[in-house]
Amino acid sequence: MTEPTRDRVSVSHRPARFSAAVAVLFAAGTVALLAPATALPALGLELVGVAVAAGGAGLRRSGWYLLGTLLVAIGVLVVGGAVAVAAAELGGLADISAVVPGMVGAAAVVAAVAPVRGTGSRGLLKVGATGVLVTVLVTGLIRNATFPTLLAGTAGTVLTWDAGEQATNVGEQLGREAATVRGEAVHIVGSVLVAGAAVGLGYGLRRVSLLSVSLGSFVLLLVGALLFTAALHD
Repeated sequence: MTEPTRDRVSVSHRPARFSAAVAVLFAAGTVALLAPATALPALGLELVGVAVAAGGAGLRRSGWYLLGTLLVAIGVLVVGGAVAVAAAELGGLADISAVVPGMVGAAAVVAAVAPVRGTGSRGLLKVGATGVLVTVLVTGLIRNATFPTLLAGTAGTVLTWDAGEQATNVGEQLGREAATVRGEAVHIVGSVLVAGAAVGLGYGLRRVSLLSVSLGSFVLLLVGALLFTAALHD
């Protein structure tokens, strides 16, 4: 007697869509928050290129290999062009140093959580979050950003990395097809609340002059806190 044939369901272990999208939004939003107004059109162009590349990656996985590859290539070219436009429009070294690393970092986050091939890359995610962090640091140390802006930018960097890590973890453990949006949303909301509380506490301490450190020293403290958080996560 032969055993009944069972259909095999292919499980995709790519990063979970919801958390991946949130990670990209946090990265782009953080860079937009810190960038001067002249760089915003280039940031918008970069998002268009990212959307085109992501759509092409989806078509490749659906069997439309040639069209998908073409769209991925066009998207990558648009992203590269956006970075070049930003560098040309900004002109000054301080502005370029503050914006371009974040734009490259945001693109790296997209490549990490929405890869054309494979199941995502924690290494690329760290590179992307580092690029966004460089934008925060340069904005604080060279462009003299306000204290609340630095706090919000740092929180955005942490949330970018956290959402990207969650997308990768959920994809690896449960698969992309699993119904995980509610759990992902709860985690992200919790992270946002914690980050918001930290921003509020830091701003409050600054206002009442209990945090008597220079802006540059505070930025270095932020770097230490981020490195410590990453070490705990690993």
